[in-house]
Amino acid sequence: MKITINILLLIGTMLFITGCSTTTINFDKKYIGYESNEYISNKITTKIVSIEKMNYSIGKRPNSLLMGKAITLEINSDYNEKVLKSVLNQYFSNVTIDNNKNVNIKIYSTIKDFDWQPIFGGQESSFIIDVKVLSQNKEILSKTYSKKYDDAMFVETINFGEVSNYTKNKHLFRLYEKEFIPDLTKALRKNM
Repeated sequence: MKITINILLLIGTMLFITGCSTTTINFDKKYIGYESNEYISNKITTKIVSIEKMNYSIGKRPNSLLMGKAITLEINSDYNEKVLKSVLNQYFSNVTIDNNKNVNIKIYSTIKDFDWQPIFGGQESSFIIDVKVLSQNKEILSKTYSKKYDDAMFVETINFGEVSNYTKNKHLFRLYEKEFIPDLTKALRKNM
């Protein structure tokens, strides 16, 4: 009986600590600052790149019994577009987020799914992203990217939202930088 009461108290404490809430992941340049290299001197200046403005939102609970499924993370299209723009700004001097028709390169990018769970000192993240690229209205790249990251990090806060924003910004930036950019480079060279 005493064990049952202790278990119920532990479960109640965990629910109290984790709460039931939704945390929206927002783009913040400070989380990807050391990953980014915006000062590349030979950026492509002859191409205008447009990231197509989308409108969607995905909410997910953790894949973890530890968190008790109490917290929902929400990712929206605005976050995805801003992270992608930050990556592209390293290579192109003129990148916009809009539905501009008069551009050289048009990119459609959608986060189809993501998962997350807390790990000691950080969070594990996985993303599934569909990307389509048009150059002069001709499709030159269409691919689904799927990547899992598990980083433990030491941060100066125990604020759940801060840790979530840090890991998601860093992980999505890495996916675009390491997976998408090499494919985009090959597709542009092939179709020049």
